[in-house]
Amino acid sequence: PHPGRGYRCCQCYFDGTDALMLSAETSIGKYPVQSVSMMAQIAGETERHLPYQELLVKRGAWLKNQTDELIGYNACHTANRLGAVAIVAFTESGSTAQRVAKYRPRAPILAITSSKAICRRLQLFWGVHAFSIGASATVGALFSKAAGLAKEVGIASAGDTVVITGGIPLGTAGTTNLLKVELIT
Repeated sequence: PHPGRGYRCCQCYFDGTDALMLSAETSIGKYPVQSVSMMAQIAGETERHLPYQELLVKRGAWLKNQTDELIGYNACHTANRLGAVAIVAFTESGSTAQRVAKYRPRAPILAITSSKAICRRLQLFWGVHAFSIGASATVGALFSKAAGLAKEVGIASAGDTVVITGGIPLGTAGTTNLLKVELIT
């Protein structure tokens, strides 16, 4: 590839960046809105051509022999193999969603947290769409909330599959130990 228009933006994605931002010359110039729009178009097109399977395999070498790490990786692997339309990550501290994002899944990550601050911070991570909503009292309510949100934001519809990850006991940070495949009804 030659260093032409948009090249640096594309290369960042292939190099594994989580977020992109414009520098002063483009963000405060005559066309800041158009600059952001073009960057988003370039990023979106680049994402469609990423070698997701290869990224997952390569990043599998980073695995630590820890439950939360293995659950995050396997959420991505399972979503990839099943063609899931989303990965839902219930998270108190944000680490579950960050861990899933680290493996660069093709499926979008819907991070659900009870903290507005964590929700804002998660917006900067790869493929994460964060939502701050109330805590669930039961595991069944947790699964129902995941399916409902995926449908509500237009990512899933009846018959689609989502992969859900989080931790039990509910509402306790650092307990990622759950992986569930849910069929949307």
